[in-house]
Amino acid sequence: MDKRAEATSISLETLGKVVLAVIVLIVLWTFVAKLMGTFSSDKEQATRRNFETLVATLTDMEEDATLTNYPIYIEDGFVILGYWTNSNAIGGICPTIKVTEQQYNTKPTACGLGNTGCLCLCEENSDFEKICHEDTEAMVCKNADDFGKDLSFEGNRISCDFALIEGNKNIQIINMTNNDNRIVISS
Repeated sequence: MDKRAEATSISLETLGKVVLAVIVLIVLWTFVAKLMGTFSSDKEQATRRNFETLVATLTDMEEDATLTNYPIYIEDGFVILGYWTNSNAIGGICPTIKVTEQQYNTKPTACGLGNTGCLCLCEENSDFEKICHEDTEAMVCKNADDFGKDLSFEGNRISCDFALIEGNKNIQIINMTNNDNRIVISS
């Protein structure tokens, strides 16, 4: 009888350890899942947050300042496009996005009325003339009301005449210079 009682107590002890291990694994799995959800949230929301952070950085940027090696993540399928002050459209040649002849993109209505510069986060479109053009594609635009000053956005004239940050699956490094409230964005 002693051997059976001993075998039963060992089995109960082992069973208790297994149950405890399963409970610990479930709690740990739940914790890890929530933690991963925090870091890998919706990519569109991450892109929006990064755009808002860029806007805050530009708002705080002093005149004649330069920011180098600024990391930004914009998800594939989205683009940040900058519009010039005193112009209703941007245009030029941009080999980066295969614009090899002079094309123009009108400022979206989401930029507001007036001739102030504007920075927009939009869904990408294969036709440059239509990027940010439809109000449904312009997710969010920021202008002088948001920046507290009129900022005109330009490209570095090497790859594009206009400010453009094209989305991809990697973090990009950009440089920004503020010359008399003309923001030059280059990658």
